[in-house]
Amino acid sequence: MAESAHAAAHAAAPAVTVKARPIAGLIMTPKGRPLRIIIRNLPDRGSVCTDDEVRLMVAASNQLIPEVAKAWGLLTPTVVFAPDVLTGGAKPDPSDWIFSIIGEDKDVPGALAYHTQEGDVVDGYILSKTVVDNGGVVLYDEGAPEKTPTVAAALFHEIAEAFVDPTVNIWWQDTKGVFYSGEVCDPVQANNVIVRVAGPQGRKVDVALSDFIFPTWRDNEYPLGQGIRLNYKNTLKAPFSMDEGCYFVKYDPSVDEKPVQMFDQATPQWVRDMKAVSGRQSWRRNSARHRGHQIRS
Repeated sequence: MAESAHAAAHAAAPAVTVKARPIAGLIMTPKGRPLRIIIRNLPDRGSVCTDDEVRLMVAASNQLIPEVAKAWGLLTPTVVFAPDVLTGGAKPDPSDWIFSIIGEDKDVPGALAYHTQEGDVVDGYILSKTVVDNGGVVLYDEGAPEKTPTVAAALFHEIAEAFVDPTVNIWWQDTKGVFYSGEVCDPVQANNVIVRVAGPQGRKVDVALSDFIFPTWRDNEYPLGQGIRLNYKNTLKAPFSMDEGCYFVKYDPSVDEKPVQMFDQATPQWVRDMKAVSGRQSWRRNSARHRGHQIRS
């Protein structure tokens, strides 16, 4: 591993001025406004979602992302739908992040979604057809609302993880010297957080987003007690643990030649198979498509 693994002190970081898309501090853009994350729906690239469904995902994300920001000491970003802000020939600001909902990506086989970082640019891709082809739905499954994968959850998963670790290289070390990838949704990704938003004609619509961990998860010396949570849904009982059906990547320098994907015993086989193909590239990739930058799924 070329990177030195340590937790990034985002919460203590001062406001910074950046010349393009904000990376390290995620505090303010050059124009002095909070980070804006633009969501694009691309049917011409295979998206199975309608624009109305994506608007509901955006509305739900704007309800839950403040909780991520509060937990991790960051300034709340704004999530917007591209057709609602890029009108009359308007172009994205250089400080905007862009997340695109597409169908599938053969260059990243097996991934449900991923985000990338190169230089000072962060972008994300949500593979909606891949989610649906593996038993998922777009917004919400009434039969199993807490566990069924959704495109909306995949979108929020990548937004939250890019928000906390945009440079795609954070590792957290436990007291035994084992490193864990700094991904805030993976250990609880099978947990859906149900968010109710206003839909067409004012009717209420439920949208299932991803759960996420709190900073307490990365510290096994933190004094846990009543009122202390390790994840938003308050299901985890110990730091560096995972919930039912979830996964994370760890690296023990004493025994591992490279990072190892770890699964809960209840993690579905299709998830294991996908991760075996796509993995979580927490080290620098050098490929024709992602030369010299990092990618996480």
